[in-house]
Amino acid sequence: MFKKSLLRLLICFSIMLNPGLCSASSAPAAEPETNVPQTENVWQLWRENKHSHVSYRPVSDSALIEISARLTVHSSLSGFLLFLQDYANIPNWLENARDARLLAQLSARENIFITHFDGFWPVKAREMLIHSTYWQNPDLSVEIAVTDAGHEMANTSGAIRIKVLKAHWQLLPLTGKQLEIRYRVIASPEGKLPLWLANRLSLGAMWKTLQALHKQLPHSKWQQKSIPDIKEHDQ
Repeated sequence: MFKKSLLRLLICFSIMLNPGLCSASSAPAAEPETNVPQTENVWQLWRENKHSHVSYRPVSDSALIEISARLTVHSSLSGFLLFLQDYANIPNWLENARDARLLAQLSARENIFITHFDGFWPVKAREMLIHSTYWQNPDLSVEIAVTDAGHEMANTSGAIRIKVLKAHWQLLPLTGKQLEIRYRVIASPEGKLPLWLANRLSLGAMWKTLQALHKQLPHSKWQQKSIPDIKEHDQ
């Protein structure tokens, strides 16, 4: 098992994310972003291999970083989306996750989701609330817009709440049932953990998460399932 680190708290890749999966729809109207950190700096490579790539760049006027992850893996669109929604399986690939559950299904493509994480020295227990919306584009790619939903529910657990400042998924179907998964995130761990340490742990954990997805996703039971109105590349 790889070293526990804070990014398990930042990706909830449950990260991060499990959108409503009953149907697809056109992209929602764009809304102006407010209070989103500016990132105009050059990307720096963290690590890569033949199927994975992780890079980062500093956030302007902040000690935070934006992380960009890319993974090519054998999977259908539906297979990946359903894998993310398999709450019981999350601890098997998202290190330190204790449990995850759906709080509200706002529509077929929009929900609010919470993940709880156990604490480990020197990191205290944390939780993350996510508001996610997904859609499929005419080119068959799928996007998941992710925003912080911490204001939707009072914190009664005593855990520190991670704040998601910016997060977005792109799923690009390729030939031969290959899928390119792209994810970008800026998140604050909150609490008193030094950001320089949180950033370093986050990069390493993002890499480990990609490797776990690459290993587990192709053999998931969800590869045999489909989501209504999600069109695959080979259909």
